Amino acid sequence: MNSAIDAAPVEAGSANDDLHPDYRARLAANIPLGRENETIAGPCRGKRTPQQEQRDDRLTKMFRALDRAANSDAPCPTNEALAETLGYASPSKASDLISLLETMGFISVERGNDQRIITIVKTGKRTAGHIVRRQRKGGWTEDQDAILMDGIAEGHTFAAVGKILHKSKNACIGRFRTLAATLGHQAS
Repeated sequence: MNSAIDAAPVEAGSANDDLHPDYRARLAANIPLGRENETIAGPCRGKRTPQQEQRDDRLTKMFRALDRAANSDAPCPTNEALAETLGYASPSKASDLISLLETMGFISVERGNDQRIITIVKTGKRTAGHIVRRQRKGGWTEDQDAILMDGIAEGHTFAAVGKILHKSKNACIGRFRTLAATLGHQAS
């Protein structure tokens, strides 16, 4: 295993106070910068198992890949690309390692619909990209409410009115029930 670097101790009152003590100690003892001679190694009592060493090697490789992407202003690598680099058969394992690095305080992650942006905590460098937030479906306007109520009053089906409004049949039924409960006898 590669040698680890010594970092400045974490001071009380810093942003790392909310971290679990084991992770705070890990962060204070072994902060990787993506250089070849640095590693991520967790606190250990006694001899490390081969599984622990393999996990720490993969964490280090993962961090280096994310650090390279951030330093070159490239988009965050996909789970599939990271899993292939790390020798995992499943992309979900790469996602698990990213979550672990985030929990340990080495990176922060902004997630969107189909992309994520990784920030390296120590350097502040970020991977390239733009996060598109999911917008909540629905959002009925007064005009759409009027069209729905008029269409149902004229005898059209919920599916037919939904096609006009670009809404699903079930969305129209749900909105009709909401309006009927609000309007009471006026809805009929």
